Order: sequence, then C-alpha cells, then structure tokens
Amino acid sequence: FNTTSPIQTDTKGYIKSATIGERIHCVVYVLDASKPTLLSPEMERKMCTIQSQITDLEIPQVVLLTKVDEACPLVGEDLRNVVWSEHIEQKVQVLIFKV
Repeated sequence: FNTTSPIQTDTKGYIKSATIGERIHCVVYVLDASKPTLLSPEMERKMCTIQSQITDLEIPQVVLLTKVDEACPLVGEDLRNVVWSEHIEQKVQVLIFKV
C-alpha cells in the first residue's frame, strides 16, 4: 500500500484475475504495547491513510499488541489477566481514538 504510487494494471507483478489465494484477506497492525506511546504522530498519519484505503476496499483489519506482559505488571504475572487489564484497555482505546 503505497499511497504515493497506487498499484495500476501496468504495475510489475499485477495480477488481473487474482485467485482467492492471491488476494489480501486481512491487514494486521502489530504494535509494541510496552512503549509509552504506541504510535508517533507520523505513524498515526500513515496508519489513518492506510486504514481509510483498506476500509474502502472492505478488507478486515486486526490490531495485535505485543509485549503486553511488559506493559502491565498484572498481565506480567499471568497473561490471562490481559482481558481485565485497565492499562491495556486504555492503550487500545487511545489507539481506536487516534486511528
């Protein structure tokens, strides 16, 4: 996904009649939860642009937070606590609001 140079039918490698195996099935954003700020302002802008284009194409999107055990002591004790962690929930809410 290059916003300055979108794929065209004459782009090298373009497949006009892509099979189901050659299509994009979803986009996964992988973010480090242990960092104080999940995204820099520049990365926020890039993700907003990408997300907008992907949403228009109706491609499902998923966010995967890594290092949740380092981000929250409660989760560090037991990974099952990630579902109840207010700290992780706050990070997710900030991400949803910004992107």
